[in-house]
Amino acid sequence: MNKMCENHETLLQELAYKLLTIDTTVRKPLSLEEKTLTYFLNHAKEEDKSIDVLPLLKGKKLSGGESNQLVNVIINVLSIVQLYNRIDISSLYVKHKSYPSPRSLYPTEIFIVDSQNVIGQDTNKVYHLNSNTVTLDPLETLLTVLHQHNDHYYLTLYLNYDFYKLQPFYNFLRESLCYLELGHFLTNLQIMSDVIGMKIEVKNSPYGIQVGLMAGGNTIENVMENNLLISQWRELFYKRNSGSGLSGIVPLQVKLSKEAFLQLLQSTQTMKECNLFTEFSVREAMKHIMLHFTVQHVNGLKKGCYQYDLLNDRLIRQGISKEEEGALYSYTGTINFTHMPLICTFSIDFEQLEKRYGKHYFRYSQLVVGMISQFLLLKAAKLGLFARPYKSYFQYEADQQLNTLNGTRTSQYKIMFGLQADTIFQSITF
Repeated sequence: MNKMCENHETLLQELAYKLLTIDTTVRKPLSLEEKTLTYFLNHAKEEDKSIDVLPLLKGKKLSGGESNQLVNVIINVLSIVQLYNRIDISSLYVKHKSYPSPRSLYPTEIFIVDSQNVIGQDTNKVYHLNSNTVTLDPLETLLTVLHQHNDHYYLTLYLNYDFYKLQPFYNFLRESLCYLELGHFLTNLQIMSDVIGMKIEVKNSPYGIQVGLMAGGNTIENVMENNLLISQWRELFYKRNSGSGLSGIVPLQVKLSKEAFLQLLQSTQTMKECNLFTEFSVREAMKHIMLHFTVQHVNGLKKGCYQYDLLNDRLIRQGISKEEEGALYSYTGTINFTHMPLICTFSIDFEQLEKRYGKHYFRYSQLVVGMISQFLLLKAAKLGLFARPYKSYFQYEADQQLNTLNGTRTSQYKIMFGLQADTIFQSITF
């Protein structure tokens, strides 16, 4: 095993081979816990999205006669997968599992190692979490290397990606897209873990992004009292992923309020206190990530380009010409976003990040940008704003414009904000 660990690429290739050659036609019968988990996740659909899972499973007995209320907590964490995949209802979008507008775990492989017998009847079980049907598939022949994890984790999730699912369409963008998506997902996981009293640790591994779930400060009684909050967060996750019913080519000449804009900015500040990652500092990484807002229709703000300093919570208006201002809108590829009230662009100083974090700098940067983006999108959902992230734009021209203002930064990601919707979530504060 030590010899294998010397070559991560070989391990990944062997892991991929094992997964591709697993015989999935013969499986052991599902345990009661797995059946319950599968039933709940398969029924957490639109018409039943606010189901309270904790009362449903409270006091459930496992094989040893021990009351394992932790199962309740775990199911809440895993159930966000169901609400993460994009849902489109009566819209001009088709139900999709692709990009450049993330909201799908389609290219992501999720493996779960159950070291504390939370799900299965035996320890060190490995499962594949099907993100489309949200079911757990026991894997008997998976590499035993996945068993080498910290025993203080109740569950260990390995989040990996399948480049080949995106290869025909997105080529060199696919690695960035996959890590951005994992960042979006980690934000949801962090929020739900906080609410239900769990802690999570995230670290790099040869087998993907390793996420360890541990006990937190809340007792099960505290969690039960948070049932309403849990349902509200899950509904907000659903709202963020439910689609807008609008085509991206429709000009949306809607003015946003200055208050809504400032709330979007404030939602990013949560990331300064993020300590999920064991191998790098999010706060340090945020020094090299800048947000740029192109303002077209925001009450109380002049049109133009603004820089937002994440660490210092400072908004600075850039002095650019009318020609430059127009150019910022034209670099959106084939989609006409000229009348969008607000566009956010992330830029990254990769040179500085590489000096600080070495070969994993790109992975870390995309995860952090994805997490920050998800906070922006959840805030937009709470405010009832249309919001759509995308990477389909003329990056070279956009980089030229950003470099004129900000030196050597590279644009990475955009989010457009627009139409005012009806539903506003008043209860959740962040």
